[in-house]
Amino acid sequence: MPDRKPGFTPLSARSEKPLRPKEVVKVSSQPESGDLPVELPESAEKIYDVEIVYMALYDVGVDIDLEMAAEILPCRTETATLKKRDAPDSFTLPKPLIVEIGSTPGPIDTASCADPVPRAGLSAIAKLFDEGVICVELRRRVSTTLRGLHGMERSSFETCGVRTTVTRFVETKARSIAEHIVEAIGREGYESDILHESEHYVAYRFFGIESDPETFFELNRSMIATLLTGEPPGAPLHVRQLWRTLNNPFSYLTNDFALFDMDRCLIIDPSNDYEDLLLIIEHANYQLLELRALDRLLDRWLEESERDLRMLYIGSHRRKRTNALQRKFADMQALRIEALFILENLENSSKIIGDYFFGQIYEHLCSIFNTAGWKWSIERRLDVLQDIFEIVRGDISEQRTMVLEIIFIIVCIVFPIIQIVQVMLTTR
Repeated sequence: MPDRKPGFTPLSARSEKPLRPKEVVKVSSQPESGDLPVELPESAEKIYDVEIVYMALYDVGVDIDLEMAAEILPCRTETATLKKRDAPDSFTLPKPLIVEIGSTPGPIDTASCADPVPRAGLSAIAKLFDEGVICVELRRRVSTTLRGLHGMERSSFETCGVRTTVTRFVETKARSIAEHIVEAIGREGYESDILHESEHYVAYRFFGIESDPETFFELNRSMIATLLTGEPPGAPLHVRQLWRTLNNPFSYLTNDFALFDMDRCLIIDPSNDYEDLLLIIEHANYQLLELRALDRLLDRWLEESERDLRMLYIGSHRRKRTNALQRKFADMQALRIEALFILENLENSSKIIGDYFFGQIYEHLCSIFNTAGWKWSIERRLDVLQDIFEIVRGDISEQRTMVLEIIFIIVCIVFPIIQIVQVMLTTR
């Protein structure tokens, strides 16, 4: 299974995603180069007030015992629900534990620093989900131009007298939290590295341009496209790539605006009421992370199955290996059933029935992430595991039947001979 990048993906590396059964964005007509606006010169670029929200989600195990984790770390519970705009009342998101960064011992403790908050304009929290996911969210308030926002996620900042980067900061915090609560994490079938898989996403929330977000968008289309795709400013993106990146913005009110890409999004919201939107983004990445982790876990089970089947049908000591393989495949069948439940839980946690605004955004993100392709891959692997289990079970049943037939034949032959011998001995 292809791995995602450790950090943020440039345009040249986006082939690592799985093959998609359908295109992410349907384009009804081909744009002409004359339709693209001319960029303003750099000297005329305006300085914007922007909040950058970095989300880093890590899969650390099969599950996390939240009650046990709450006894280890000081945390609070939070019910993630969509409270505003157009969303069904019945739709609820997973309920995580919230850990304030800096409230726990070790590398996640900043209380001993002169400034408990890393720096003015920065804040961070961590969320623990019972499906084995830790999400670290870092928020950073900056004033810069659109050109200056490019690469901001890779820039360094100072916390407690130490310079660090966003990627290093969130990974250190996630690893430290996972190591603190390792007793509460179920890691059956996982590798030694506690940060098994990861997903990263960046949201840019602009302030002060709510009066006319469409004009802002039209004047800065190319700069916004390179920002969302992770390319440097002025990168010569093809007109089709520009069209695919910018073709599907969302707006609920006349003065709000949202545009999404694979690893980044742009948000304009005059009411400072975009937390619900961030929850949808977080949940879509959470879904993608869990699907990728489950897909890789199934890959490992299939590799083990291949090795065991080769041992069964090639080489000596077949009977001994058959007995061991039978026990192993029984355990794997239990894991397969658990994987089915995980997949079903993921489906149920994201069910939005109806033409709701947040439902449209969620479906759009799922189409960008191609979660349907990941689900298809997982279901195919589950079917292959079931087929292997049936083959092994049938082979073992045939062997048992053959042994029983041999025993029956022996009994049918030996028992009459014994009776004949007994009769001959008694007549003498």
